[in-house]
Amino acid sequence: MKTLHIASILALSTALTFACGDDDESSPVGAAGSAGSAQAGDNGGGDGPEAGGNAGSGQGGATDQGGATDQGGADAQGGAQVGGAGGVPTETCEFGNYGETAEGGAAGAGGAGGAASQGFELVGTWEEEFVGTVEITSSFWNSSGIAAYDSEANVVYTQTSCDSEYNPGAFSKIVYTEPTDDAFYYCTAAFGLKTLAEAQDSEATADPEDLEAGCGASGFPWSKVTR
Repeated sequence: MKTLHIASILALSTALTFACGDDDESSPVGAAGSAGSAQAGDNGGGDGPEAGGNAGSGQGGATDQGGATDQGGADAQGGAQVGGAGGVPTETCEFGNYGETAEGGAAGAGGAGGAASQGFELVGTWEEEFVGTVEITSSFWNSSGIAAYDSEANVVYTQTSCDSEYNPGAFSKIVYTEPTDDAFYYCTAAFGLKTLAEAQDSEATADPEDLEAGCGASGFPWSKVTR
C-alpha cells in the first residue's frame, strides 16, 4: 500500500516536468528590441511579448533648418539714382520801356525808336466791331507796346505784353489804311516774332485793295475801326 503511494507521486512529478518543458518551447522569451532609428524611431523591437519593440521613439534629431535666409546684399535698386536731365531754360520776357519821344515816335523795345514822323496819325480812341474799344497812343495799342511805326508807310510794329495769354512778349507787324471819315482798316500781317528786327524785316504784306480777303497769305479780311 505504501509502495503504491510513492509510485503515484513519482508519476505525477514526471508529468509536471514534461508539461513545464512544453510551455517553455511554445512561449520563448522575446529578444530585446533593437534601438530605434535616430531619424524616425520606427518600431524596431523584437516580436516577444515581454521585452519587445517600440524601443526607439524620439523621431531622430532636430530638423535642420540651417542658417538664416540670405537676404543679404544691397537691393537691386540700391545706390544713388542717376539724376534726371535738367529742363529747358525758360526764356525771359522783356517788355520795352515804351514812352513818348521827341519826334513823336514810340520808344522801341531796347531803345529802338520809331521812324521819323509828324506824329502817329492813329492816336485816339476807336471802336472795333466784335472787339470793343481800341485805345491808341504814340506808345501803346491797347495793352501792346508800340515798338516803332512809320506813318508814311502806314505800318506799325507792336509788342505783346508779358502777361498776355497768347504770344507774350512777341512782336507783330500791322499794316493799316489811311484814316478816312474817322475810320481806317488794319491787318496784322505777321505776328509771334521774337524781336523787333524780325518784325521789321518781315516780308509779309497785305493788299489794301482787297479788304475782304487781302490780309496776309491766309486770305483773312481786314479789321475796321471807327472813331
